[in-house]
Amino acid sequence: MKKMIKLPLFLAVVCVVTTGLLAAVNSWTAPIIEQNLINKQNEGYLSILGLDGWGTKKVENTIPNETLTSKGLTKKTVVRNSDDTIYGVVYDGSVAGYGGGASPIVFQVGFVEGFYSGFKYFSHGETPSVGQAKVLDNLNTYLTGTDAALTDNVAASEDFTVEAAFLTMTAGATITKNKLVTALTTAAAEYLASV
Repeated sequence: MKKMIKLPLFLAVVCVVTTGLLAAVNSWTAPIIEQNLINKQNEGYLSILGLDGWGTKKVENTIPNETLTSKGLTKKTVVRNSDDTIYGVVYDGSVAGYGGGASPIVFQVGFVEGFYSGFKYFSHGETPSVGQAKVLDNLNTYLTGTDAALTDNVAASEDFTVEAAFLTMTAGATITKNKLVTALTTAAAEYLASV
């Protein structure tokens, strides 16, 4: 009878101690992980906008309006020149691709002088040989330098095909492509309306 009481009691104590240790480790590592994400985002802003550093540029972070957030865009960063004109805009986003909402595609897309200036992803749950290889790994090369105004024509056709190469490149990765295209076209339209 004593063994029947001791074993569950021992297991309960082990669970409580383990839970406490995990909570302590999480509270210690959470700020470090958050700071690393912020550092990656800041590096992404500079990289996407083609800057070595902020210099005399002013940075304004805003929470996007309902239209942008409904399409997966979570943050808008406007970078201004010293004379207060807009140098570029970067949108942070998070959309559920093929991997679903538990592991969304977390990305940034930027615009400078009416053109896409870059695309960078930080995490995703896409299939490495399909969504990642066909879309995510190639999107920066494909988008950079593309006129943001072409987005309206692209959205109307429901294919992000400024040229046929993109359609071929993304064959088989429809879910990943479609979720990103919605966010990218929304970001481009909002960018063009704001400059």
